[in-house]
Amino acid sequence: MKWNFNNAFIPAKVMVRIFFKTIVIIFLSFFVEISNAEVLKTDVALDTTFPNHPTYRKVIDKGIMSKDSPWFWEDPAGKRGPNPPYKPLNDGFTIVNGKSHPLQASHRQHWLIYQNNRIHIGDKPIANTRVIGGSFMYGTFDSFPITGVSLKDAVLKGTDSLSLGAVRFAVKTGSKVKWLDEFEIIETSFRPGLAQWKCSDSNMAVSLSIEIRPNISARGFICRIKIDQAAKDAKLVAFYGLVGLSKWPYSNFSYTTKDDTPNPPNKIIFENNFAQVTSEALPRALTYFTLTGESVTYGNAPENVFDIGNGNILPIYDNNNIDSRQCAYFETPISPGRQFYALSVWGADGYDETKARQARERLSKEALGEPYNEKVWEIWFDNFIGRQLEPRNKFLHLMKSPSEAWSVAESFWKERASRWQIDTPNNSFNASANWVGQTIEYFRQPPGYMLGQLMWCGYGHITSGWYVLGSMGDTDNLAAMLGMYAGTRQN
Repeated sequence: MKWNFNNAFIPAKVMVRIFFKTIVIIFLSFFVEISNAEVLKTDVALDTTFPNHPTYRKVIDKGIMSKDSPWFWEDPAGKRGPNPPYKPLNDGFTIVNGKSHPLQASHRQHWLIYQNNRIHIGDKPIANTRVIGGSFMYGTFDSFPITGVSLKDAVLKGTDSLSLGAVRFAVKTGSKVKWLDEFEIIETSFRPGLAQWKCSDSNMAVSLSIEIRPNISARGFICRIKIDQAAKDAKLVAFYGLVGLSKWPYSNFSYTTKDDTPNPPNKIIFENNFAQVTSEALPRALTYFTLTGESVTYGNAPENVFDIGNGNILPIYDNNNIDSRQCAYFETPISPGRQFYALSVWGADGYDETKARQARERLSKEALGEPYNEKVWEIWFDNFIGRQLEPRNKFLHLMKSPSEAWSVAESFWKERASRWQIDTPNNSFNASANWVGQTIEYFRQPPGYMLGQLMWCGYGHITSGWYVLGSMGDTDNLAAMLGMYAGTRQN
């Protein structure tokens, strides 16, 4: 669906009211529901093309686009600058030398989501895969224990979030070494299903770009790295680890304190140029990682390379003097024009079949007859169980053709964009409207997405997304949601 208001005549006031009501509902739902909302710069003065609609005005003045919004500001309200830190793109937003990253104990980070697969990122080129252990917000229940960890297990240890691996990059040139997230210039762009960091450093004589997407065919991420400039002896290093309960900052993840219990050390097994990284904290979970390239070397590194912000931690260490807390590293030579991939897949070696059977019984065949009943169940099972099974085989397949997997993910989000485009004279409004409309994919209700938990809980305030799905012609997914509600109404 494409709406262009730049040169078009609006034929009816009714259409205008429907348009504004839809967008306002989406904005308010997005603002209230997700604490990871992004701030976009906006000119408060409205273009004359737009009616000075009071509800629209309120969203502009106080909502996620405003300088008064609490999201993503480094400073408290009384010390903020005149403009929000993010500038609008057509379907997202951008910032230069931002400070946020996914391993900080803060809401100033961003999510890339496809189904039950959530990649946490930020302004710096660092990524962390997470899933939710459960949430009291939608009822007292567990998300499906594909990782072998229930809500009770996680909450008693101070979190409801499970970390399924994090990646951090560094660059070496001769005797010099520097974290990529500390480069002189980092231009960050966020779009639906995509984040990009353009990094350059004159002292290192290196310029490169990193793009990351959630994998569509398996759980995990695909990270594409393009080298624009590099010294003759330059190398790229990727560190991967932090599988366990999500407890940031790093000191909470790894060290015993009076009120906290650390995650056990990760177990790392190398095989044929990739690593399997697991944790006793997540007994069923399996994660895999590799960095493509020629003459790739790999081994163990100290886990404290993820202690972001600690200036004493450098990507230099003695391989013969590493304690039990380790992560994996991969290193490859780089040169201008080359392209590499950092790949991660997570999953499980099995699942609780008894709980799966109990979940199946909750979908009433009397309330939702066939063939719809079985179809809805298959969607839910694929999302919360099926896609996570046989992760090693899926990872090996990904290693053989990462460019193909990237194209599949890219095509998915292009198709979403083709369904929903808002074009007005207000760039900030366009950015927010296109962003929220396309990323409704992130926050769908059950059966197939992150809110579709074990107890089939439905919550009305998320259903504002239905307006967008209907406008986008996404009737299959809308039907699956309604089928879920129909089949579980008795509960």
